[in-house]
Amino acid sequence: MAKEAFENIAKNINISNLKADSLKIVVFNPINVTRKELVTAIVDFPKDSEIYDLMVMDADGNDVPSYLLEDMGIVWDYDLPEVGFRIPYHVRRFRIAFLASVPSMGYATYQVLPTEETISEIYKIDCMENEHLLVEILNDGRLNITDKNSGFCFRGLNQFQDSLDVGDEYNYRAPKEDEIVSPYASDTKIGPILSNNIYSECTIKTKLRLSEKPMDINYTLLLVKGSRRLYVHADVLNEHKDHRLRVLFPTDVNTDYVSADGQFDVVKRRITPWKGWKNPSNCQPQQAFVDVSDDEKGLTIANRGLPEYEVLRDGRNTIAITLLRAVKHLGDWGVFPTPEAQCQGLHTFEYAIIPHAGKLESSIADIDARAFNAPLTAIQIKNGGNKLAPRGIFIDLQPQKLVISSIKKAEDRDSLIVRFYNPYHNSMLGTLTSPMPVDNVYLCNLAEERLEKLECINGVVTLDVPPKKIITCEIVTKY
Repeated sequence: MAKEAFENIAKNINISNLKADSLKIVVFNPINVTRKELVTAIVDFPKDSEIYDLMVMDADGNDVPSYLLEDMGIVWDYDLPEVGFRIPYHVRRFRIAFLASVPSMGYATYQVLPTEETISEIYKIDCMENEHLLVEILNDGRLNITDKNSGFCFRGLNQFQDSLDVGDEYNYRAPKEDEIVSPYASDTKIGPILSNNIYSECTIKTKLRLSEKPMDINYTLLLVKGSRRLYVHADVLNEHKDHRLRVLFPTDVNTDYVSADGQFDVVKRRITPWKGWKNPSNCQPQQAFVDVSDDEKGLTIANRGLPEYEVLRDGRNTIAITLLRAVKHLGDWGVFPTPEAQCQGLHTFEYAIIPHAGKLESSIADIDARAFNAPLTAIQIKNGGNKLAPRGIFIDLQPQKLVISSIKKAEDRDSLIVRFYNPYHNSMLGTLTSPMPVDNVYLCNLAEERLEKLECINGVVTLDVPPKKIITCEIVTKY
């Protein structure tokens, strides 16, 4: 559905001034943050094309840093028309990466052309480093990461740890005699650090020596030019039962509190639970990220689909992210076996390490974490239109600390609902901008009932957003 929606927008983009012999790629940005980030795209050339390398340009003809990831050869595919049977075809397919610059809640068009120059060069380097981060890989696979903005080095990050688990699908519980293991340097093989003109990466293979047999863990570190976050992609083959796999990030931050992304909120929790809490474990929920910070420095761990964390009371305020729990039953209130909850098979985990200066509220680490959860999306278009410029926005919301949670058609009216919220304790002066011709803008409740009419000047609405407040606006356009 998303792909069809992207294609429906893209076919209205005017590409008449772009190079006729280029392939056109449209990159979409789903959040209210202007971004310059890595994006990957699939591009299809005629099947008989002889292509040595590919180059990328923006809509104005400026060169864009790029790298040819893969020549997929001749591929069979098909179009599915609205009426009739599928239309099969063969193409010469490539996968390409480039640094896309895309406006807030908008899109940008790029051109891909064959070139005889060698653009996609890759070479070995001694360390991973960009404008913001310096990454040192230890011999057991852990990381020392220096944040160049704060000057602080976070040591021993990304340590995998496995322990036994006799709990249930609700709660972790350790047995009386636990088995806690982490990778040894002797079991860790660190690949070369490879770099091109847009990112560097390193693949690490290690294992955990569990009682039955080793558990293999392969993970890749990716550091993009200009990025404030180190991306980690881990593959784990789980053939064990009744255990928990976590990854640890010692922060060495002196604070009593942790902040976690939640429902319409960034929740601030005490690291030490109340005195009546009996369980040694103190796991808590999160959505996009968790952060431990003080006035000088902080560490944010963003994730994709890893909803549990714990800050260990180990003297280092270590963030522990749960990757996998393998258990045998649902709860502790009766016999309810759930054998599939042992989660056997191959699992992929994605998260990002984001060091920053100062407290979370004063940094942009939360913005980087939300961007990690909403990656840029690229599609190839064959035919354009004349309604949209090659680059544009649909909706803009500032400041970027305000979080858009929904943009949708109104339930019972031909208008647009934009919902956003302030997750912090300070009021913000927000501006909501629509490039579409606006008739009226209304403040609504969550049921989309109109509360009051808002002043809109040239498509811009300015309003005060109180702390921890959800705002719902209805935009009535002139068409």
